[in-house]
Formats: sequence, C-alpha cells, structure tokens
Amino acid sequence: MEQFRTMVRVSAFLFAFILVLLVEGVSAQAPTGSLRGLTTDPSGAAVVGAEIIVTDSATRAEYKTVSGPDGQFSVDNLNPGVYTVTVIMKGFRKSVFTDVKIIVSQIYDLAAKLEIGELSNTVMVEAGQEVLETQSATVGASIVGRAITELPFTSRSTLDLATLMPGAATTGRARQTSFDGLPKGALNITYDGINAQDNLLKSNDGFFTITRPSIDAVEEFSISSAANGAAESGQGAVQIKMETKRGGNAYHGGVW
Repeated sequence: MEQFRTMVRVSAFLFAFILVLLVEGVSAQAPTGSLRGLTTDPSGAAVVGAEIIVTDSATRAEYKTVSGPDGQFSVDNLNPGVYTVTVIMKGFRKSVFTDVKIIVSQIYDLAAKLEIGELSNTVMVEAGQEVLETQSATVGASIVGRAITELPFTSRSTLDLATLMPGAATTGRARQTSFDGLPKGALNITYDGINAQDNLLKSNDGFFTITRPSIDAVEEFSISSAANGAAESGQGAVQIKMETKRGGNAYHGGVW
C-alpha cells in the first residue's frame, strides 16, 4: 500500500512538472509585442512617477504603469495592433500619443517629452515618427492592419504577400517562390504562432501550407530572413508569420 502511495505521489509530481514546462513553452511563443518608453521634461531630465495608460484602439482595453526613477516605463505582452499612449503628470500637460503600432516579437521605444502646463490641457502627438524599433537585429519586414488589404495584388491569400518582399524570387506560381536563394525547406510558416505547413512536403514545397488565410482575416504579416532569435532560427532560416485579426467594438466588413 505504501509503495502504491509513493508511486501516486511521484506520478503527480511528474505530471505537475510536465504541465509547468508546457505552460512555459506556450507563454514563450505568445504572439505579442512590447512597448518601452522614457518620460522627460523640456530640458531632457527624467520625469519620475508619471502615469502611463496604454489603450488598445480596437478593444479599448487599458494597461497602466508608472515611470520609474530614471523616467523609463515598459508594458509587455501587448497584442499586435494600434494603441494610444496617454502620459499624465502633475505640473505637465497631458500628452496623448496616437497610432502606436505594436508588432509581434518586437520591442519599441516611445520618447514621451512632456510640456509644462495645466493638466487640463492636452497635447496630441502622432506617434508614427516617435516609435522606433531598438532591440532587434532581425532582417525583415512587416505589414500591419489596413495596408494588408490595400496592397495591389490579385490573390486573396495573405501568404502571397511574401512574393512582394525583398529577396523573394518567383518563377511561375507563388508556391514556387524562394528567398535569398535558400532551399524550400528553409521556410517556417506560422499562423498565430502555430506551424501551418505540410511538413511532409516541406523539403520540396515549403511554401505549401495546410491553411491559407484570407487577407481579411489577418492583422499582421511579417517575414524575416536573417538574424532571427534563438527561439526561431532552429525552425527555419526564413520566418513567415501571420497573426489573426482580433475583435473590436465596431462592426466591419469587406467587399471585393
């Protein structure tokens, strides 16, 4: 009887250990991005204790934090999309940075320079020129949001966007595309972080996938061909990623 109890305890421990590993593996592959920022006054000195509110433009979900002793702040695990960042600090005008685009697996830096004045006054800033990718050496490109449906190509398949990227060479059909002269087996195609290829045919038809999502279903398309992170390069030299559109607070549709 005692031996049976020991076996049960060992089995329970092993199950819990495996479950932890699985959870960590899933979280490590989460299709999210991060925002870093620095709050400063007009002289360039750090502003400590400023309230930072990051608002998802689609769902209106809010993420709040406070700038630290060096004026820096960070918000991680943000879903890909467009955000509005509001900075509030007594003695300064409220600053609102719009059109902050978050992309999967990338870290962005927002320079939030505050203006002295009444908090009741608001300064609106188009953040397109303020947000800079600072912590990635990856060579590649990303297409986000509305630009996916506005690019001039005849197919409704998002994967065909890859043929428009630098380094792509197509002879005939889109499925015959190669990148930087690499073999077809060098491709790794994921949809919401899950491999979407027919791995049986990958060595001679790496561009063939089990699912080919429509451009209306995808929020972000990205491709990288060099200096991929350690978590990605083992799966293929060329990483093609597609992320599903999320729901929002407005009705929308498409006509073609």
